[in-house]
Amino acid sequence: MLEKAQAEDADVQLKYDVALAYYHGRGVEKNLEQAFEWFNEAATAGHLRAQNSLALCYAKGLGTQADSAKAVQWFEKAAEAGYEPSQITLANLYQYGQWVKKSDAKALKWFEKSAEQGNAESQLTVAQWYAEGKGAPKNEAVAFKWYEKLIDESAEAREAVLKAYALGKGVEKSEARAREQMQKLLEQDPFAVGRIFQELENADGFLPFDDATTFQWYQLASDKNVGYAHSKLAQCYENGKGVASDLEKAKQWRQAAKRNGYFELK
Repeated sequence: MLEKAQAEDADVQLKYDVALAYYHGRGVEKNLEQAFEWFNEAATAGHLRAQNSLALCYAKGLGTQADSAKAVQWFEKAAEAGYEPSQITLANLYQYGQWVKKSDAKALKWFEKSAEQGNAESQLTVAQWYAEGKGAPKNEAVAFKWYEKLIDESAEAREAVLKAYALGKGVEKSEARAREQMQKLLEQDPFAVGRIFQELENADGFLPFDDATTFQWYQLASDKNVGYAHSKLAQCYENGKGVASDLEKAKQWRQAAKRNGYFELK
């Protein structure tokens, strides 16, 4: 039985390989009609890539008449069986209402299926949608879970995790973990630090760090030539927040902010 199953699998793969040969003209004259027929053979036998390829043929009218309904049907068949590229395609089709009725809920479903297979772009989309309440009720805890998976490869995700710890959204508030993420973000995307402080300062006047700690972060960000940090250092020296008042240094940092294109002081 095992040998028979292996032989059948090999036969299906051979059909897919023949389809690719005709599709690309490798070893044979390019023939999209023949490619379509062999994709159909392999797809009907359960070959997931062939199912996705067959869907693309129907979508683009390659080797057959274009048929969006059949394209969606084969994309869904492959996606339900776990083929990640088809899941992404379906997510986008439902997101934009192409060939199907627009549905953020169905788009989120397929983005999440793709995210579960490790697609970083899908993971970021899922995090953003749960944070916004798009396609599903707003859920900051679920959004945090997906953002956290991406912090090493996405500054945007780390920024979201930092703010979650700072404000206690979707996770227990933790100044220590917010500081840890701030330090890592400073290396990953120093300009994000300025954005974060601006956002947190506008969150009902709340900033998760005391004046001295905030001053230190502004210093670190200013070392990366972040104009916003220069301007905030000027204010700290001017008002004696987190550091002894020093009007001369305030003037110097204000000038540095202007040199870096930051002119509005708050």
